Amino acid sequence: MFQKARESSYMESTSLLVLVARWHKPLLIITILAALGSYIFSGESFIKPKFKSSVILFPAATNSISKALMDENPSDKQDILAFGEEEKAEQILQILNSDEIREIIISKYHLMEHYGINPGQKYPMTALSGEFNDNISFQRTEFMSVKIDVMDTDPQMAADIANDISSLLDSIESKIQHQRAMQALEILEQSYNEKLALVKIKEDSLKGIRQHGVIDYHNQTLTWNEEFAKSYATYSNEVASLEVLEKYKTPNDTVIINTKA
Repeated sequence: MFQKARESSYMESTSLLVLVARWHKPLLIITILAALGSYIFSGESFIKPKFKSSVILFPAATNSISKALMDENPSDKQDILAFGEEEKAEQILQILNSDEIREIIISKYHLMEHYGINPGQKYPMTALSGEFNDNISFQRTEFMSVKIDVMDTDPQMAADIANDISSLLDSIESKIQHQRAMQALEILEQSYNEKLALVKIKEDSLKGIRQHGVIDYHNQTLTWNEEFAKSYATYSNEVASLEVLEKYKTPNDTVIINTKA
């Protein structure tokens, strides 16, 4: 059985060699034509080579420096030197894919003209968007960094676009933070003005009290309470004495008269 299998394999190999020997010239011509065609049609005259430029960004941590340094609870402390986490990387990707960065890069480097897109053709912006997405991409790496890849026939332009995108990322992120800070400032200013108005009302009330002779509120209040307590004690004693004296009173008793007074 195994002998028959070996004989069958030998016969098939022999047939293949006979076939190649018989058609060696056509096969050689076809191989040469295919090699020449691949060399010609893959050359710069048909397909321009593209150069790749990459920039890797590590998102900064959003930890509060003051909280990390001054927090008394050790379990809540965060490392101020740590890199950002997944959420921060996703935020960077959202900014990189924003229309603002896309429009700035397209306008600055005249990408419609650079990609050979005719503005008068049908749906030129769709074609431009497709070329942009094919040549410029953003992705998150396994190390929580963000990678910017730019492909272009001009190596210098590829590098410039990649560097400009990374710079625009910082600018737009700072712009967003500034806008949020301004909103917070407006809220604080409104609260501050409300507190000033409340203080003004209190000051007007105190001004009316001052006009009645109350100047040193703290000391005057203490003195008034102290004198009131003394006077009330004296009054209580005189009332008690009067009850006793009236039991043993005599006509025109000056003591009773004074006590009543």
